[in-house]
Amino acid sequence: MIVHLLALSLAQQAPFKPDPLADFDGRRFGGVEFGVTTDADLKKRFQTGKGAIRPEGVVLSAGPDLKVDALLDGRGGQAKVIGFRLQYTSPQNEDRLFDTLAPGKIFFAEQRYSDWSVTAFPERGVAGLTVGGRVEVLIVTTPDRVANLVRSLEESETPINDLHREFERKDRTVRIRTVSLSLTSKNITLDSRNREEDELRRYLDRRYESRYLRYGSGNDGTLSGTVRIDFDRVEVSLSVTGWNDAGQISASGSGDARFRVNNDVAFYRRSSVEDAIRDALDRLEEAVVDRIQSQKPPSEREERLARFDDLANRAIR
Repeated sequence: MIVHLLALSLAQQAPFKPDPLADFDGRRFGGVEFGVTTDADLKKRFQTGKGAIRPEGVVLSAGPDLKVDALLDGRGGQAKVIGFRLQYTSPQNEDRLFDTLAPGKIFFAEQRYSDWSVTAFPERGVAGLTVGGRVEVLIVTTPDRVANLVRSLEESETPINDLHREFERKDRTVRIRTVSLSLTSKNITLDSRNREEDELRRYLDRRYESRYLRYGSGNDGTLSGTVRIDFDRVEVSLSVTGWNDAGQISASGSGDARFRVNNDVAFYRRSSVEDAIRDALDRLEEAVVDRIQSQKPPSEREERLARFDDLANRAIR
């Protein structure tokens, strides 16, 4: 019965069908009314998917040639639709796509790394990312939000910068905000496991900074470690997840050491654990350097899509 009801529900959901731009009035598009239709309404009416360009969004199935994001004013079932982003698998001819609209206005991003522009119709609530006379992405929203978008753009053509040169200038230091460490032990006696754990975490906190690892406030980079002690053997594992100006970096490193054993009794020495932590930090930094060296600049297309989406997301709230 449940399977039958689920199948019936899915059958009632339809792919999203965009309206012709000639029919768009700045308030309603594809049967969706801005400021009224909710996230929950979308999921009841349309086939949805994953991979929205922002958290406040829902992907609507629209066929293989078009990716549609419904843009919302918040999160949750009662968040309301305030616009759409349409990305074409094959960019559309600008003249044909906009032939029913009044002549558009051309704008330029302050920073560009390829020859692209924004063709906007603020009074209609329409804007498109255009390259060589073809539209890659279309924004359909309320007129005031397109007006917000174009206020962040330039009316005069801006210079095109070298993407690779700009990428090489980026700061590659991975910034860490939180350091944590846990200690487990067996077959050995510790005076106070909690105290040792605190002391070792402080030691890690003092020692981790290096050429490519630095403390940095205002981000969520983390360095986490585990110390496992079993009789005379110490194993340390460290992992880092953080960001530099070129993107996210994740890496790990490990180290080990042994305690002195006498008459089948292992004697704990904090200095031995600290040696293992230093070894793990050395391996960690080597791994971080490898990840940094593997970072590559985005393609020109990836860069302009990301920049356009950033500008649009700031304006469409």
